[in-house]
Amino acid sequence: MLNRKARVLVLHGFAQNSRILAAKLAQAERIFDGHVELIFVDAPNILLRPTMAYDNSPDEPYAPKDEPRSWWHAQSNDGFEDPRELDRTLYYLRTVLEREGPVDGIFGFSQGAATAAILCALVARPWLHPAFSSPASPGVAWPPVPFKFAVLCSGYLPLDRRCESWFDSPVAIPTLHVLGRSDVVAPNERTLANVPRFSNSRVEWHEGGHYIPRKPHFAHIFKEFILSNTFPVVEPPLFPLFATSSGVSRGASPFDSPRTSSSPFPTEDVLMRSPVTVMPLSPALH
Repeated sequence: MLNRKARVLVLHGFAQNSRILAAKLAQAERIFDGHVELIFVDAPNILLRPTMAYDNSPDEPYAPKDEPRSWWHAQSNDGFEDPRELDRTLYYLRTVLEREGPVDGIFGFSQGAATAAILCALVARPWLHPAFSSPASPGVAWPPVPFKFAVLCSGYLPLDRRCESWFDSPVAIPTLHVLGRSDVVAPNERTLANVPRFSNSRVEWHEGGHYIPRKPHFAHIFKEFILSNTFPVVEPPLFPLFATSSGVSRGASPFDSPRTSSSPFPTEDVLMRSPVTVMPLSPALH
């Protein structure tokens, strides 16, 4: 019996939002069986409706809950022309961590997985970016505790020297990379490049394209990975054997005394929000 839920920050992909990703992960949440709390976060940038001759969608603006969003411009996947674009997102995410923390890990899809990878590096090494050198609000425990794990689905990293420099040495976070063999949006050479950026990486393939696999098999993989890294089982140490007149006996162990809890897991007590940026919706790496 776990004494709390694993808390996971969840970042959606380009042109999605938290509501869309929550719907896509609904079956996985049922399989998590109440042991995992998914904290869905909306990206700070709102995308404009595309203007196309074949677009028969109504002229009314999106309802706020349906607004497509992004963490940065699609063309910035090949490098940020203006570094302030990424900086705005990082300051925004700092505020999210202050509001929602502490969290155990992070889950991202596509551009959200790229953002999650960057966040893993900066939370583990807050001196790399001024957004993480201090909190926005006084009295907030800072820096945040490094993530215990990351799940990156169709993840990549922008082709940007500053981002790449944050991974000059691998980040020591257990990372599950879920990749599609037929993914043409985030090609395998881009997604596989993320694997050595983490010192403890595991890769799981599915036969499809650019999406989070919804088969129960993968939901169980997510659950096992999240829970095993949030609540690692502490193995009892080996104690010496002593020869006695009646045979061989084991040395005294603190594990011989009755447990105070039936749980096999240890207990735990444990950006400045920028103005909304409106961006045009363009086809590119999501």
